[in-house]
Amino acid sequence: MLLNTDQYNWDHTRAQVVLNWCLSQSNVIVIPKSNSVDRTIENCEASGWSLSPRQVTALNAVYPNGLYSYQELHLLI
Repeated sequence: MLLNTDQYNWDHTRAQVVLNWCLSQSNVIVIPKSNSVDRTIENCEASGWSLSPRQVTALNAVYPNGLYSYQELHLLI
């Protein structure tokens, strides 16, 4: 799994990386699920920073045609 590798120096949680990547796509609204205050805080911390061009390229390579459904997006994690 892409996000389980240290190759790309992910400095945030997997959920934050995926949310950040989704937010960087055009014409996308992200509505993350949260079951706790801690998860809500984690989700909020997915903004205010940017993935490196190398990281974005790696994530885009997984989904070359754009964003997919939740069922398919879980493959990143």
